[in-house]
Amino acid sequence: MYSAVEPSHWIEEAIKISSVTYRIETHHRNTLRIVQLQPSSNRGRDVKRLAALQTLTSLFVNNTVTDVRSFIQSDPDVNQDKEITNALEMFRRLETLLHAVNVNDDTDYYQLYTMIELLDIVVGAEHLQPREKVIVERITKKLRSLNSEIRDPRAMFISRTKVKDLMLRTIAKFDYMLQGKKIIEPQKRIIKFFVEGKSDLHIETLKDTEIVEEDEEELGSQESQTSSFILDPLSQTIEHSDNESVPDGQDFLA
Repeated sequence: MYSAVEPSHWIEEAIKISSVTYRIETHHRNTLRIVQLQPSSNRGRDVKRLAALQTLTSLFVNNTVTDVRSFIQSDPDVNQDKEITNALEMFRRLETLLHAVNVNDDTDYYQLYTMIELLDIVVGAEHLQPREKVIVERITKKLRSLNSEIRDPRAMFISRTKVKDLMLRTIAKFDYMLQGKKIIEPQKRIIKFFVEGKSDLHIETLKDTEIVEEDEEELGSQESQTSSFILDPLSQTIEHSDNESVPDGQDFLA
């Protein structure tokens, strides 16, 4: 659907779509799900990140409407259908929002769980530029601090346990990104095939005759293995009696 929009109109349409997306639902979990359902294309990621940031801001600052134009690149190459979002400015906004978060007995951990998922969407999984790494590193440090402040003795509070688990997984992901790890080539091909449908990867299926031949070979192998364990009682008895010797000076009792 997004690919039908003319490149020259995409920026305005992306702003409109993202603004509508986060307003469709009033409950944060429903809004999160709508954001997650955006397509995995460059344009879909633009809408997803913009909508996630607007939703996150509204949760932090009591339904405040965000002007997302400041998070659009100043001179995006729209004719090449590349991403138009400005990751650096988005990360700066995330850091500001996250800095105001504190946890205590009154914290809504159900909502905090959604906030962390939205934060993860905005950060994404792309290669980080040096200036972006600095901010993501500070965001990771803040998440570690929040995780240590959440008191969950012996996992007595399931909502806190879930938040801590999500925080640790998000921290691990950000640490991996900060180290500059790259996806290995086979993983790239698999992701492109299943997500983008653009990979040269092909899934080959066996023909019916090949399946029958393989099944027969496997069955024959199993039968040969089974037969090697079947003992002939008569032959074993004879073999045993031939090999068995009677100790000197002893006779069998009749």
